Amino acid sequence: MLNPGRWSMVVAIIFGLVMFLPTARAEEQFEVTFCYSGTFTPFHDSKDLTVVRSFQLNGITRSHSENKFLDNATYHMGGVHRGAHLLSYVKLVDPDGDILIVERTGTGKEATGKFLEGTGKYKGIKGSFRIELIARTKPAMPGTVQECHRAVGTFELRK
Repeated sequence: MLNPGRWSMVVAIIFGLVMFLPTARAEEQFEVTFCYSGTFTPFHDSKDLTVVRSFQLNGITRSHSENKFLDNATYHMGGVHRGAHLLSYVKLVDPDGDILIVERTGTGKEATGKFLEGTGKYKGIKGSFRIELIARTKPAMPGTVQECHRAVGTFELRK
């Protein structure tokens, strides 16, 4: 059995360790509209193969959530379409300059995304979201795309 002095020391050590453990805030919901413009580059020109093309897109986000998550962030997305399927990576930069990296998979109409990593307030972020196409217009120039998508999901930040 530990004497009272040793108990105090054990409690102080445990308290000190717990204080320095990374803690997470509660999971929060968000809803954001992504609007962008960009270009597609064909990967090949064979009519006998499934269409593959890379794309580069740039845009801005608007939050519809009370927490204003990602409101007025700019972003760059690069990826590849093979037929209807896509894989892309997104770099978002918020008005404070903090960066968030996202992976997106799915189709041009519906996709899922997950937060991979970030800087500043986004360091240690966790979360995922669903994306749906909400607006597609006739391209302003050949080989370009102009669209808006809505993303709804959850995120969790470290304190």
